[in-house]
Amino acid sequence: MTGRRIALLVATTEHIDPNLRGHSVPPGDGRRLRELLLDPDVGGYDEVVLLANESKSGIERELERLLRDRAPEDTVLLHLTGCAVWNAYGQLFFATAGTDAMQPWSTALSAMVLGYMLAECQAKSKVVLLDCAIGAQPFLNDYLGTSAFLISATNRLTATVVRALDTGAADKDGDGQISASELHDFVTAELHDEGTQGCASQVEPNIVIAKARTQTTEPAEPAAPPQPVEPGGQPDLLDLLGISSPVTFDVQHAWRRRPENERYRVPIGVDESGQPVVVDIKNAGMDGMGPHGLCFGSLFDSGTTDFVRTFVLGLAAAHSSQILNFVIVDLDSGAAFQELANLPHVSALLTDLGDNLLLVDRLMDALAGEMNRRQELLRASGNFKNFWEYEQARDSGADLDPMPALVIVVNEFASLMTAKPALERVFVALGRLGKSLGLHMLLVAKAMDQGSLRALDPFLSYRIGLRMSSAEESRVVFGIPDAHELPADAGAAYLKKDVGTLVRFTTATVTGNVDDSPDAWPRFDLVVHRMLGQGPPAHEIWLPPLDGPCSLDVLMPPLHVTDRGLCPQNTPWLGQLQTPVGVVDKPFEQRRDLLWADFSGAAGHGAVVGAAGSGKSMLLRTLLVSMALTQTPLEAQFHCLDLGGGTLASVAELPHVGSVASAADRDLVPRIVTELASLVADRERRFREQGVDSMAEFRDRKRQGRITDDPFGDVFLVVDGWQVFRREFPALEGPVVNLVAQGLAYGVHVIVSAERWADIPPATKDLLGTRFELRVDDPAESEVDNRIAVNVPIGRPGFGLSQQKLHFVGGLPRIDGSASADDVDAGVQDALGKIRQHWRGPVPPLARPEPYTAKSRTIQIGVNDGQAPVSVDFDAEPHFLVFGAGESGKTNVLRTIVRGIMQQYTPEDAVIMLVDYRRSMLGYIDTQHLLAYAFSPSQLADMAADVIASLRKRLPGPDVTQEQAKDRSWWKGPELFLIVDDYELLTAQENNPLAPLREFVPLAKDVGLHVIVASRPMAPARASFDPVIGILKEFASPGVVLSVPEDQGPQMGNYRPTLLPPGRGTMITRGGQQGLQLTWTPDIQR
Repeated sequence: MTGRRIALLVATTEHIDPNLRGHSVPPGDGRRLRELLLDPDVGGYDEVVLLANESKSGIERELERLLRDRAPEDTVLLHLTGCAVWNAYGQLFFATAGTDAMQPWSTALSAMVLGYMLAECQAKSKVVLLDCAIGAQPFLNDYLGTSAFLISATNRLTATVVRALDTGAADKDGDGQISASELHDFVTAELHDEGTQGCASQVEPNIVIAKARTQTTEPAEPAAPPQPVEPGGQPDLLDLLGISSPVTFDVQHAWRRRPENERYRVPIGVDESGQPVVVDIKNAGMDGMGPHGLCFGSLFDSGTTDFVRTFVLGLAAAHSSQILNFVIVDLDSGAAFQELANLPHVSALLTDLGDNLLLVDRLMDALAGEMNRRQELLRASGNFKNFWEYEQARDSGADLDPMPALVIVVNEFASLMTAKPALERVFVALGRLGKSLGLHMLLVAKAMDQGSLRALDPFLSYRIGLRMSSAEESRVVFGIPDAHELPADAGAAYLKKDVGTLVRFTTATVTGNVDDSPDAWPRFDLVVHRMLGQGPPAHEIWLPPLDGPCSLDVLMPPLHVTDRGLCPQNTPWLGQLQTPVGVVDKPFEQRRDLLWADFSGAAGHGAVVGAAGSGKSMLLRTLLVSMALTQTPLEAQFHCLDLGGGTLASVAELPHVGSVASAADRDLVPRIVTELASLVADRERRFREQGVDSMAEFRDRKRQGRITDDPFGDVFLVVDGWQVFRREFPALEGPVVNLVAQGLAYGVHVIVSAERWADIPPATKDLLGTRFELRVDDPAESEVDNRIAVNVPIGRPGFGLSQQKLHFVGGLPRIDGSASADDVDAGVQDALGKIRQHWRGPVPPLARPEPYTAKSRTIQIGVNDGQAPVSVDFDAEPHFLVFGAGESGKTNVLRTIVRGIMQQYTPEDAVIMLVDYRRSMLGYIDTQHLLAYAFSPSQLADMAADVIASLRKRLPGPDVTQEQAKDRSWWKGPELFLIVDDYELLTAQENNPLAPLREFVPLAKDVGLHVIVASRPMAPARASFDPVIGILKEFASPGVVLSVPEDQGPQMGNYRPTLLPPGRGTMITRGGQQGLQLTWTPDIQR
């Protein structure tokens, strides 16, 4: 065989055209034929490409690459499996996966075009194998030309060719080769003249298709005998394997498919007579030693690590990665095994397990998953009883995927079981099921006791003992003390392979460099290097643990623009209220999947729970952006209560977002909740009147255009910070709980975030079906599994547990491919810009902030301990309290507030009524802002009467409309600031002139009233009954507590007062407390 040998196998068994699905399609897709063609002892092909269910363009592209630039001495083989299509003009086409039988020119492979390609190819040796359901057999040379040797048969050609090559039976003249004409004759005889040969005179019928397997069972040259072992030395593994030099190591010859009795054997050393000692890991019933073994050597220089390296290298050098794979596990760094990690045989190298027991949990899942995978594969492939029966079927030509035997090498297994006792259950399961599933264990240790082997002992069928430090250890392994008495020679060992048989031997090794040059390869490394890329990579039973978050565009198919806006391509879940938000780790299934948020059914409400800094707000933003990519603004709208740090404000510009309200938006928050409750009531009436049975039917009617007067889709209320919501808006908790209980049936969903599950009322929590649990402060409080919650990493925002007890990591709310969380805000704005740019439809109309919502006019009264400004916002909180002992700075606070009012408001916008019995602010207000000034009880009584009469006129009457109620347009006039200094002097009067104001304090925003009171300390019990102080504290008005003796008790909230220097105090609001240094305001306006 000269020149390059190239083959293309095209197998089409699936069709999108229903007219083609009923056609007879040959079984198999050529995998076994590909193995034979690649086998150096059979086909010897340099390249074999298999295309399974490929498109027309993919097949033509690969055909052109195969046939182009071929040299005359090259050999080209083309194998086509599938069915044929004839057009109305009698022209022949070969169907592909995407073929439309009515449009063959554009969707199928033309036989005429294939003939042109074959004619242009310069290779003189061209063979076409056509396993095709053609019907009436045509004279195919008319279509494919006469430049290639053609063998055609219907339905059974592939299986017959596989049998011919696998057995060598087609070699009729016994010359050790199977020619094209011999293969044709064999096919014709086997199929009773169903074969057709088309051959022109210029085609050589003796094109060599393959070697006859029966002629190549012996090695090309006899293996070199093992070299004598010097006293105290170790034999060379390569000598035992018959490899004369790593430089000339013929990998494909070494990996030739051997008879069953020669497989899964590895020489591990030589005995005292110099004969090779072999470990055979086949079952005892197949003349092997059994699938599982133990290697133990307790002394530091006993050589356990070197033995494991030699054991793995020896098996890999004699078996293809299609036959044998490895998983190597090491408690420590695994540095000794790093050279082996790149072998195509190695499915996984797991190291440093002692530092991360979470990896041991994943290892247990992965090994259990591999046992399950093999059981399912045996069942699905024909109910094979075991691995060996499956292998025999493959040897007989069955078209089955390779299922390599898997050798699991565990270094320091006893220490691993001590650290993770549950690992013993997995080892026992492997021991029990391994022999029927092709799973083998080699357990390695340098220290262990009898307890380590108690459960595993029945399954360890061979044992290798290196030097041991005590006779007791030898008894644990062998039942006798002999291993303790081994000499200090390198590699001294015993092998026990059955009861009573103990073999003294010296372990093999691979040492030294290939030559004496300074940059010479180590012989061990070069053998490994020669095997790299020579076989298919091992099936990955282990994927690395989740690393970090990725962007949403990585989680989805490619994004493109349609009439739905920017959305992922070819996704059946568009518009279905299902969207990916992260990646979930499934070690048992040996894969990763998307983490889904599914609001389409009974789990339509959601919760994100995790400790502070665990990534709750980030996951909510990811959810919002992901939903915006999979739902249009007409299908889903969102209204956000941003109480968890302010990050949800960044998604306010999404066309899907109706509103984002913070704790300061005292009007907007209740309006959002109220309007969602109104939506539920409206839909409940609509469903009843129009006979709508469910929300699913409602959505269908909207899509069909049968409902046009409801502009909303599914509406989501997102509450980021459930604890803050309950504290700041206690009156709204009930309505939101009602939305959870009733809203889902009418397309209203609630999603909340909280730091603990216990923060959510149990009845409400039970209705939150879509749950994401991030890292919680106390794993015992996990609602998923407290044992697994311990392993959620600390300090890794976005990592958590799914409801299926699987680890996940949330995605990032960006679509620019970046996995960086550092500039995620820029990524969010980029995503929002693209989504907004490509949406041409309407935006949700619900609960948009009203035009009258103006920018708050804040008044700075000081700085906090971090020198940040501390301000009062009378648009957010209409009233204010100041408590302090004499000379603590109360009047200074009032002067600062008065000055701010005069600077922030015009006299048309705000007026001040000042109550100042001590006249400390007399003459301070010299502008038209001053409406009245009272410094005596009689003045105050008259002023209070006027104020109360004016406020009554501002109360909304029965004729006030909803629109007027929203923009407060039923009265005109300035805001009224009632400022009272030294309030304790008013309480000394028999009747407090300001007591009637109590009824107006709750209505402050409706009537434009602001009450600002400064007072000496007041006992809590007395304050609660005071008509003014009591109502202000009842409504949690903010305020400042200056210097107050501790024995006076709390003045505001639960803050315990203390003596402070003048001008120092504590600012107390609904959001918490902070230290305060007052701004000094002189008593004369300048």
